[in-house]
Amino acid sequence: MRTARLVGLLLFAWLAGTSAASAGIRSSFSLECCAWNASHIVVATEGERIDGVLEVVESLHGGLGRGERLELPELALFAEEKQRIIHAWPGSPDDLDPKPVTGLRMVLFLKASPPAPAGVAGGEGVRMGPDCWKPAAGWGGMKMSVVWIERGRVYALVQVQNPGPSILIFLRLDEEQFRERLASILMLRGELAHAVAEPDRARRASALEPLTASELYHAREAAFRLLGDTGPAALPVLRKMLRDEARSAQHADVVRALAWAGGPAVGPELVALLREDLAFWKATAPQLRPGWWNGTGLGGPDVEQLRNRYGRTLQILYALRELRVAAGRDAVTELRDYWRSLPQLEDQSGLNQMSQECDNVLRALAGPGEQR
Repeated sequence: MRTARLVGLLLFAWLAGTSAASAGIRSSFSLECCAWNASHIVVATEGERIDGVLEVVESLHGGLGRGERLELPELALFAEEKQRIIHAWPGSPDDLDPKPVTGLRMVLFLKASPPAPAGVAGGEGVRMGPDCWKPAAGWGGMKMSVVWIERGRVYALVQVQNPGPSILIFLRLDEEQFRERLASILMLRGELAHAVAEPDRARRASALEPLTASELYHAREAAFRLLGDTGPAALPVLRKMLRDEARSAQHADVVRALAWAGGPAVGPELVALLREDLAFWKATAPQLRPGWWNGTGLGGPDVEQLRNRYGRTLQILYALRELRVAAGRDAVTELRDYWRSLPQLEDQSGLNQMSQECDNVLRALAGPGEQR
């Protein structure tokens, strides 16, 4: 069951990764994460002996050439057949393949460790030492930066149940589908790089805007971060996005980028947005009942709209605190007092995060000797 507190924490982080410290959560292969982070992507083979030394048979991204050899000692653990057993998704016995993966065809997602090794032409190949490469996966090591291709199917390590181990399963992709998905991610990376290379900041912001609507998390987050980095030239694009109700699910991200791009100069604008949200909650909250966050008494679309507005309001508070916008004191105080006046808003299961953040903002804005 989702909670407002969790959503707020997610909205507050730029390009936040999943924490390995979370109880019960183990690493899983993510095609999006690996493809987005990799400097080199290759099809390689272990050959007949599985020892962590692989030979490149095809380069999908980066400069490695056919015949080059890579030393990836962590992959030697798959020498034991029990490590290569294929499991079925829970409730899907048809996904089970009785034969273990062989390592004859693997796709590796690698990050060159500086200095980056250069591709070597010729048929002899060269051994690339273990210090040359890092895994592209966010966490979990090299074993989470590889997929196995066997009999036209693609397999990888995934935690399918929590708690539970990461197991080797069919990704429900054949090789052609896998390559198409990979190509689409690499294309988005190229579009992002092209946008960033645009020297004119206004045109750069316009080029980044479509990428914020991407279905890929990494593309969206990178585009928003880069819009913030673009500075004041990005403000017209961000303001247009805030006026687009069809993109309300992203308005919290837009506010975050707006604050980063505009800095203290957008303080009055943030205060105006907070007052707009306060008016929204005053008009809406009296009709809500405790538990509305989870859909009590509401239809699905209404719930999503309310959650989106909650995220936007919370992000405005974060921005006011980070930028120390003193002009926002009165609006923040009014929001806090109104929020605490209604039990359907000051819900102790998580929605009281809003009033608590109001207190945080007011403490940050308090002058010498003041107490809030």
